[in-house]
Amino acid sequence: MPEPEQFAALELFRGTMTRHNVIAYGNDSPLPTHPVRWDDEDWKSYVPIRPTTVTMVEDRLPPGVAAVLINRAHTDRDLVFFLDAEARRIVEQLDDERPLGDLDGSSAQLFQRLWWHDLIMVDAAAAISH
Repeated sequence: MPEPEQFAALELFRGTMTRHNVIAYGNDSPLPTHPVRWDDEDWKSYVPIRPTTVTMVEDRLPPGVAAVLINRAHTDRDLVFFLDAEARRIVEQLDDERPLGDLDGSSAQLFQRLWWHDLIMVDAAAAISH
């Protein structure tokens, strides 16, 4: 399925989406457009930014779960992200300054999932420069 159709299908999944958040900049910006991609090495230069609405829950967890991430800005309260001990250790390194590639144990797959779940944003400006 083409990407626009994939997004349209996800919009219909719950049928309750009432708003979208978007970051945009004018076409007079000195930065060229550069889509966030996870299938090449550029992801290592992305700087992760944790939204202030994301919280880590550490109590009353199911077996094998070290923490749960929740974005309090989401209207659906069942949108949670379970972390095992290794993923939690990696997420705890996020400081809004270091690139993903500098984090011990980092993996594109984990960060892509966090990004898709609206639990991190990324500054991809460094990837544009090369």
